Amino acid sequence: MNMKKKLMTLLLAMLACMSVSAQDILIDETCPPQFPGGDAALINFLNANIVYPQQAAQDKVEGKVVVQFTVKKTGKIDNVKVLRSVRKDLDDEAVRVVKMMPDFIPAKQNGEVADMPYTIPVSF
Repeated sequence: MNMKKKLMTLLLAMLACMSVSAQDILIDETCPPQFPGGDAALINFLNANIVYPQQAAQDKVEGKVVVQFTVKKTGKIDNVKVLRSVRKDLDDEAVRVVKMMPDFIPAKQNGEVADMPYTIPVSF
């Protein structure tokens, strides 16, 4: 992901955390789950922990595995699943690393901590 896209994603995430109000009345507030340290820390975590499967490297297989999981109210990750597969060995590696992630900062919806799905692409 290039720097411009990263900055746009960060800006959108920040805007999502802002409350929308009319005459000081809170209408809705949704703040998605956050990786500790933000998007840059998430990218660093993935880069530091992904191990390209040897056979996939030999076969010169590339692609993007899309993984979805639920960030629970506690920040723990649950229900990890592959939404878009590339190949089993790459899918398994993406899931392995997602399951290693530290607890997230949980989502908030209308001021309350909430379970919320989170989706990330893992590029190989």
